[in-house]
Amino acid sequence: MYFFVHQVYVLRLCDSACVEEIRPCLSPNITYVNGPKPSARFRILFITMARLEMPIIFKALGDAGVRTALKRHCLRLLENNHIIFDIKNLGVRRLPQVFRRNGERQFEGHYFLLNIDGPEESMRKIKLLVTKDYDVIKCNVCRIDDGWCPPCQVVGAAQCEFGEIRNPNYEKTSRTRHGFRAF
Repeated sequence: MYFFVHQVYVLRLCDSACVEEIRPCLSPNITYVNGPKPSARFRILFITMARLEMPIIFKALGDAGVRTALKRHCLRLLENNHIIFDIKNLGVRRLPQVFRRNGERQFEGHYFLLNIDGPEESMRKIKLLVTKDYDVIKCNVCRIDDGWCPPCQVVGAAQCEFGEIRNPNYEKTSRTRHGFRAF
């Protein structure tokens, strides 16, 4: 697979022009394709890695705090032979539940979505380092397109049966002081 990777520019948190450059720290085991030397703007890489998506939630810090936390996280990815294709800032949102991080209750967080590519062996190390990072509330990694589709959506497949009860007998149970009682 051939990838055309732009020079990595990230961290535009607001409408202001608050953009910093993350210096690529690519390891020597990534080989360049034969041909002319790649320019500073484009790097042509030959790699066989899985395309991954990493949703990450940072604490509700100020712009400078989130910028340094995201920069620290991206540099950690780059040091572990990952390539960052895209970083989407989804903004500050209320968390679906209250998370406790370092003894503090978190109600809001900065949501980011990273589109990365890298060896899956180092993902365990990345997750371990993320759990030790005090600014990260939650982080997960998943494949972007693994080709899975529900069996109901396959062409020519029968309709799915999930084994639900057609008419559940809610009337035959009554709430008691210590739970439900069936008649």
